[in-house]
Amino acid sequence: MGVEPFDVDAMDLEGLPLRERKKLRTRQALVDAALELFTERGFDGVTLDALCDAVEVSKRTFFRTFSSKEDVAMAPTQDLWAAFLEELVGPAGAAQPAAGGGDSVHGRARPRVLRPHEPGGTCRGAAPVRPAGRG
Repeated sequence: MGVEPFDVDAMDLEGLPLRERKKLRTRQALVDAALELFTERGFDGVTLDALCDAVEVSKRTFFRTFSSKEDVAMAPTQDLWAAFLEELVGPAGAAQPAAGGGDSVHGRARPRVLRPHEPGGTCRGAAPVRPAGRG
C-alpha cells in the first residue's frame, strides 16, 4: 500500500507553452525518482549522479530545477503547503479585499494568515522561539 505519485499529466496544463509543460514534467520526474531512490537506499545512499541517471537528465538540468538534493527531497512538502496556503488565502499577489470588505464569493472577510517569519506569526498556543543562549 504505497502513496500514489503525483500525476503532472492529470494537471490542467492546457494553455501552458510546450517549454513550461516540459519543465513541469521534468521537475515531477526528478521528484518521483528521488523519493523512490531515497526510500530504497536512504537519503545519503543516493548520489546526484544516480538521481540524474534515473531520470536521464544532466546535472545542469537538475540544478536549473532544484538547488540541492535536499531541495528535491522537500519539494512535495513545499508543494503541499503552497497549495494549502493558496486555497486558504488565494494565489500569491492576488488582490485582497479592502479592510472591512467581504470576500466576493462567500460574502465574508477572508482571515489574515500570519506566516512564522512575520511579527506575531507563531502557532496558536505555542511559545515564541528564542535564540539559544539568551535569557
